[in-house]
Amino acid sequence: MKYAERCMKPATARPPEERFITRHELVQSARLLGERYEFEGYLPDEHEPLLDGAFHTRTLQPGLILHAAQTRDRYNLCTRNVQMHPGVKLVVVVDGSTEFAYGPQRFVLGPQGESLAGRTQGILLNLLERDTFSRRWQRGRRERKVSLTLSREWLVANGLVGSTEVAHFLQNHLSDRPWLLTARAIELCHQIVQLGTPATGLDSLRLQACCLNLVVEAFGSAFPERGHHDGLRSLDRQRLAQLDELLHTAQAKDLSTPELARQVGSNPTSLQALAHRVWGCTLADRARAIRLDRARDSLRQGENIAQVASEAGYGSTSNFSTAFKRHFGITPRQAQQRSDR
Repeated sequence: MKYAERCMKPATARPPEERFITRHELVQSARLLGERYEFEGYLPDEHEPLLDGAFHTRTLQPGLILHAAQTRDRYNLCTRNVQMHPGVKLVVVVDGSTEFAYGPQRFVLGPQGESLAGRTQGILLNLLERDTFSRRWQRGRRERKVSLTLSREWLVANGLVGSTEVAHFLQNHLSDRPWLLTARAIELCHQIVQLGTPATGLDSLRLQACCLNLVVEAFGSAFPERGHHDGLRSLDRQRLAQLDELLHTAQAKDLSTPELARQVGSNPTSLQALAHRVWGCTLADRARAIRLDRARDSLRQGENIAQVASEAGYGSTSNFSTAFKRHFGITPRQAQQRSDR
């Protein structure tokens, strides 16, 4: 019982309006991806609330399965999905972090993850045969994640196995390819999570389109075609990772472009060009988007709008509200009222 009591201690009380996910829902969802969803050391009650938030798992096309989640762990646990179906796994975490493994291959992904690389990368991993997926839960940890499973048949039908690199990747069980997240890939993931369960046929098409574009982003980055290589040197990739880490700190709003460039060993002109090439925007735009994302999370936790505006670097709530609505399409007040976590 000591282990169970330690593992099953709830993180926080759940507000009445907040959704949660039970063991029953987790097991039902996992059946699309593998067999025998298990809990290590303790079996919660079937209707025990285990996650705050929402997720959905569905087949978008034959051979293309989506799992998207916007959740927060209520407990410290370890779960396993035994005998995951073969296929290429595409995994991206765009908020919080998550710790998982396929067989012995362990990954920690997400902006709040432990490694610099894991904060700025997605993963492509090939399951040539059935294997175990495990996830380590951490009480209070949140994640916004998109995971796609692509069967070999789907890859062949869509012409994605033509290159030598991809063919070699598909020959080896548990081979993995990290790929650098672009601003477009991050935005696609946010859209996929926000679409949730499509209410209309048009929404369903939008969801499929976002997922297909995410596949294009991942394969284009992990297996660049001849003539379409991003041309990034190892040093540029390192600088970009350092820059992204800096932009996610609270001090970023006080750093000028020359100061950012100096800290990553570059110059302002080269750094602006690098940011625009990979993220498709200026350094200022990227920094502003990160601050607004953080502000939205704070608002959803009930923090005061004026305080959030100040922390985001805005001198007035009016300017903050204008920028917030332009970026998200809703006002800060509306963000506070949404119970989507």
